[in-house]
Amino acid sequence: MRSGHVLVAPLPVPGPYRAHLTGEKVAVPILTVVDPYCLVVPQDQVNPAAISQDPALVSAFSPHKHRTNLLDNGAHVINQRVSALTGITTDAGQKVVDRWAIRNGGLGTYTLSQLAAGPANTEFVLCSKLLCTTADAAPAAGDYLLFGQSIEGFNLQHLLWGTPLARAVTCSFWINMNTIGTFVVELFRSEGAGNRCISATFTVNAANTWEYKTVTFPGDTTTAITNDSAARLSLAIWLGGGTTYTSGTLGTSWAAQTNANRAVGCSNLSATINNFAQVTGCQLEVGSFASAFATVPFAQELINCMRYYQKSYPYANAPGSVNAAGMTPTYCKVFDTTVLTRLAIYQAQFIVPMRGVPVVSAWSSDGTAGDINAYNAAATKLVISSFNDISERSVSGWLTTTANATADTMYQFHWAATADI
Repeated sequence: MRSGHVLVAPLPVPGPYRAHLTGEKVAVPILTVVDPYCLVVPQDQVNPAAISQDPALVSAFSPHKHRTNLLDNGAHVINQRVSALTGITTDAGQKVVDRWAIRNGGLGTYTLSQLAAGPANTEFVLCSKLLCTTADAAPAAGDYLLFGQSIEGFNLQHLLWGTPLARAVTCSFWINMNTIGTFVVELFRSEGAGNRCISATFTVNAANTWEYKTVTFPGDTTTAITNDSAARLSLAIWLGGGTTYTSGTLGTSWAAQTNANRAVGCSNLSATINNFAQVTGCQLEVGSFASAFATVPFAQELINCMRYYQKSYPYANAPGSVNAAGMTPTYCKVFDTTVLTRLAIYQAQFIVPMRGVPVVSAWSSDGTAGDINAYNAAATKLVISSFNDISERSVSGWLTTTANATADTMYQFHWAATADI
């Protein structure tokens, strides 16, 4: 941007535009159209009363009504699961830091963790780390290794994809690797009419050095984004892939999914044991340039992440840990002495409604998965066979156990609820 000018964005429709000074009726010209939704105006005109589309002069300016970053937990600060994951060899969407998943399709073995080692002189204190613990220097054709996040359709409608006004998006992030090479960023769309994707490469130029990367993708004018809670757009950083994904021509324009074109030219992080990648400061935003990172207060970011995962444990305690002090269990009581395997639940209300009906896991106070225990008697345990009433708002109704409970006895359990994508 030229000196002495400022950016005004976003605008709901393409230009041409003209601006009006506050309290003035004289139009002043827009000097530069950055893209259909971002305009550069002289610095002495940063307080326009309106920005209007010529020739009708209908007001078209409004503050940004959508959050800047389409990604949750871009600073990798929220970590409700707490514990690192080791021995990752399969693609089960495993997560440590909330909302960020490793997808390992057989390309080596990995440990995923949160690390207090972000880039110096930035706000990013924490990062995610992928560490190769078993190398695979010769990937099989169908092997792959990705790290990324999926976004639900409800949060994407302002992109206007599937229309002539489809908005470009820019991805920016910090990355630190102990090996140099070329890697790939991909946007992947999942729609009933067929998957679509687009890729771009980025280069890690120096080993053991935090580097800032940006990639811009055009909007997809072909198909609209379904307005629902399903994963409709996924951002993936490719860290390796076999010939199934690398043998074609890199798909740098939106097109129907062709696996051979998704990660062409991607280096292999798994080539050597102890190779690692650290990632933080991730942002995906509307527009053709990367703006400053949109910092979200910790409490708000935690609430955002709880739409996809929440637990009864205190924040710093991993699900499945032995936890007596500060424990916040849900209590149960036998309510029908003729059916001693059915226990009423005093409703476990979720802090925020979840994305959909979650999968609920349970632990007794001594950390035994799938168990409940008698109140103040951790050794008196029963195995849960099912919950009868789970919604996106609560666990309620009753649960059943595999053995009889003791009548008129209070039981308790910890829980974690997952509705992630």
